[in-house]
Amino acid sequence: MSARVPQGYFLTPMGKERKPLDRRKRQGKFFFRWLTLSAFGVLLGAFPGPTRAEPDPRGHVPPIGWIRAQFWKHFQLGDFLLEGVLRCGNRTYPFELRTHNRELVYRFRSVPLAFRIRFDRDRTLVQEKGPRDPNWREVAPKDRTKPILDTDVSYEDLSLDFLHWTHVRSLGTDSIKTLSSWAFEAEPGNEPSQYSKVRYWISQEYFALLRADGYGSQDSPIKRLEVNAVERMGDRYIAKEMQISRMSPERGLSTSRTFIEVISGEQVLRACAPKKS
Repeated sequence: MSARVPQGYFLTPMGKERKPLDRRKRQGKFFFRWLTLSAFGVLLGAFPGPTRAEPDPRGHVPPIGWIRAQFWKHFQLGDFLLEGVLRCGNRTYPFELRTHNRELVYRFRSVPLAFRIRFDRDRTLVQEKGPRDPNWREVAPKDRTKPILDTDVSYEDLSLDFLHWTHVRSLGTDSIKTLSSWAFEAEPGNEPSQYSKVRYWISQEYFALLRADGYGSQDSPIKRLEVNAVERMGDRYIAKEMQISRMSPERGLSTSRTFIEVISGEQVLRACAPKKS
């Protein structure tokens, strides 16, 4: 599979390119609710081009409280059973991923690791479970910053903790992947974090997370979020491939890349509970 999708193209399940769609159709297909699967992640991928986007500070931005409320209102993962791999260099970790409402459950095939992430508008719960553990145990906030399986991804990235930080300022308006967006910059305050701040962009039309850059102590991005490919399953679109890159603060180029790839899957249809008479 190509690691990069040209603008206006997307990958089919077999990895073949289709003809470009016009802008309106592309927006409707690619950035409807499946973009809330940014819960996969994270602060990913470095690509050619500028490492910094400069929003227009003159643009009108609604209050962050209202935008957050709309974001969580639209944040629904759907019910899926997916098979995929977490890949970093020559290391590959197959996993099973179950999604339901605002919950993600990863179970790795080749290593004794499973973790669960439950999203909420006030906080995100992260839990781990070993193969012999009867119950889930919560991951402490200070441990969320550690890499998962020696990759570029951490629990802090997957849990989108920066969306809960209270020190937030508006940067203005911008355009990400042809979509109009609002840009914000959040600081962790007293919260444990590997980042000095996170700059993120929310779609004005779909209230979805379009991009997030994690900054280091040198005021330069050290991780970034990008989606390389999407695929339709049932009545929803899912992120088929996401790229996580650790970036050099000095050069603005990636030093390591991790991919989260969905290989196959299906939508799970849940039976409705019978009505009480």
